[in-house]
Formats: sequence, C-alpha cells, structure tokens
Amino acid sequence: MTVFAGYAEWYDLFYEDKDYRGEAAFVTSVLQAEGGAGRSLLEVGCGTGAHARWLAAAGWQVVGIDRSERMLAQARARLAQVTDSPAEAHFQTGDARDFDLGRQFDAAVSLFHVMSYQAGPGDLDAALGSIRRHLHPGGLFLFDFWYGPAVLAQRPERRVRVVEDHRFHVGRSAVPTLREDAHVVDVRYEFEVTDKRKGTREQVEELHPMRYLMPSEVGELARAAGFAPIALRAWMGERAPDEGTWSAFALFRAAW
Repeated sequence: MTVFAGYAEWYDLFYEDKDYRGEAAFVTSVLQAEGGAGRSLLEVGCGTGAHARWLAAAGWQVVGIDRSERMLAQARARLAQVTDSPAEAHFQTGDARDFDLGRQFDAAVSLFHVMSYQAGPGDLDAALGSIRRHLHPGGLFLFDFWYGPAVLAQRPERRVRVVEDHRFHVGRSAVPTLREDAHVVDVRYEFEVTDKRKGTREQVEELHPMRYLMPSEVGELARAAGFAPIALRAWMGERAPDEGTWSAFALFRAAW
C-alpha cells in the first residue's frame, strides 16, 4: 500500500502533541538568521498542512506539495478554519522527486523527515534536484532527517501506541527492520481502526522505508544537487548532532 494512503483521516490523531507552531517558528528563525526573508516558501511533503498553517502565519507565502490528495484535502480544510491569525497557503499534488511548479521560491523546507522517506535508489538525489530547480540562486533549503549515528547507536525498536477521539479508536504497531547496507529502516505499520460513528473495524498495513543519513553524506548530497551546505545541527537546537540525536536538520544554500 502507498505510504500514508490508508490513514489520512486519522493521521493527525497521532501527532496532536507535536509542537508544529514552535517548529515553524524555529524554522523561520533559522532561515532569517541566514538572510531568508518571509516571502515565498515551498514546503515539500506538507501532509495535512500543520506546519504550513504556522509558516503562513509567520508571513511566508507558502506553497505546499504532497503525494496524497487525501492529505491535501485535510490541509485545505485546516487553513479554511484558521481565524486567529492571518494565514494563507496553497496546496497541490506533487512527488518530491519530479514535481514541476513552473516557478522558483526564495526558500524551501521539508519537515517531519520527508527527506528520509526518499529511501529508494536515486530517490533522495532526485528530490534534492527537484527542490534546487525550484529555488532562486542563493535560496535556502532546510530539512530534517534521521541521523545515522543515532539510529545505529540506539537501534530501532518495535513500538505500540493507541489514540482515540470522538470518532476513531486506533491502535498502531510499528515493527522496524534495519538494512545497514542501504542506510534504510523498513518500518511496517499495522493499524486496527474502529470508526465509532459507522460501527466498523478495519485493519490497515503500510510499509515505510526510512533512509538515515551519515554526516559525510550530507555535504556530498548537497554539492551533487547544486547546493552549498551551511549547517548540520540537532533538530530544534544549535549544537551538532550526536549518537543521542535521532532527528537532525541540514541547511543548504542554492548555488549561484
């Protein structure tokens, strides 16, 4: 089954406690510190628009792309309900590896490990190339990813979680398989979903291959795609990542 195809309706239940507003503020501060202004911003893999909502509120003119039209429907609904601050974003279907919007942006972001989802042979190179083509020379690109040394030190483990709201009761089991030769963790998700309104129960399975990056790869990937690497740090921090840092972020600048 296609990644995220099965659970757009209840995806956000699993991440209600995620600080999307704080992450958008952090991203904006990093971009602005490197000369990025609150102008046009491309978000690759925008999902249900939780980051886009706050990036737009921070003054960015956001265009978000995602492979899942069902996720984008949620994103449009989310923005339509915003009343507490100015927020405007536009969304359209697109694959990170080969999208073409026919324009360039001042900055781009890809958050919540979307770049780690580019796990097949050549996928990440293709995605970085597509993003570079959509940036003005000197434009900034910030993305987070699974940090390889931490993945190898901590080793992925099976995890189980249950979430619930007025309509859904969802149990999720995540079973990882590490493929060190490919720098990939295959995460098999198994869901049991009860729709309280309809009185139905279903099981959904999805396989999420996740690519982790070693520090030496980051600069190589940047230069191969026409970027200059600027920073590699722990996510939401100022320090360098280490074996305790599963999530890191990189900042690139589009070559002139």
